[in-house]
Amino acid sequence: KRPRPKDTVKFAGHTYALIKEPVTWHVAKQRCEEMGGHLVCMESPAELQFISGMCAASGEFTWAGGTDEEKEGDWKWVNGKDIADTRWITFDQQAENHCLGYCLPVNKWLDCTSTHRSFYICEWDN
Repeated sequence: KRPRPKDTVKFAGHTYALIKEPVTWHVAKQRCEEMGGHLVCMESPAELQFISGMCAASGEFTWAGGTDEEKEGDWKWVNGKDIADTRWITFDQQAENHCLGYCLPVNKWLDCTSTHRSFYICEWDN
């Protein structure tokens, strides 16, 4: 078990932290879970906008909790819920890309390879 970071922000009944540690998507997922949370799941337009702002503050690429590892093109959040609106995700159709990340230089959520190392955002449901 890991302690929750001190630098957290609250939004709409949830708590978030940008972890500035470059790791792979699976390591980021595991670390969030070890802190009692999960990789961020953006389940409303307001939350998506808020999280995009947090990602922009990181100055680079940031992992989020979306994946289509179980079935290509069937995107789910790590909390098990379907990603209902994928219009904001840019897909590159490469079979090895199953993890959702935000790329500041192009201001887009991207379908990326899980081996890339990046910062990540953890979420706690209060």
